[in-house]
Amino acid sequence: MRISWRIAYDDGRAATVLAALALVAFCIPAGGKCLPGVVAVGVQVATQDGSPVMVTARLRTPKGEFAKSASGQSDFTIEVPFSTWSSVSALWGWDRCSNLPTVVFISAVVSGKPVGELEVKFKGNAPVYGPKEYRLRRVVVDAAGVRLEAKEEKGGVAFSDK
Repeated sequence: MRISWRIAYDDGRAATVLAALALVAFCIPAGGKCLPGVVAVGVQVATQDGSPVMVTARLRTPKGEFAKSASGQSDFTIEVPFSTWSSVSALWGWDRCSNLPTVVFISAVVSGKPVGELEVKFKGNAPVYGPKEYRLRRVVVDAAGVRLEAKEEKGGVAFSDK
């Protein structure tokens, strides 16, 4: 069975079909047009006995939550990707890519035992390091709990890419 599509040019239906297709193509919200954002969380493990540490970083944005977990016995980095798509401009038909985290939650488990959770405001604690790339101040995890490192270096916030 052969199916063929035929548009009649003589009665103006072709222009109507093309206009409808163009309208649909420009007005459908497509989150793929926005670059994804990434928040990097540097974790410094300060346990005395070298116990494995499991850290979960969870980002809260106006458009939802994004989380990622990682574990290790020495310093490591967790990179949490998130969608920056926020809305579609009804007038112009393009995407607004301004969705940013408001709060970062960091929880840690040492040797199977929860040691604490930290809530950090995103603004002021995560400077921009590239297009849609942010680095949260380093998090220190030990048997006593989870805390932000307060150390500042000359070039900005202290951070390790180990």
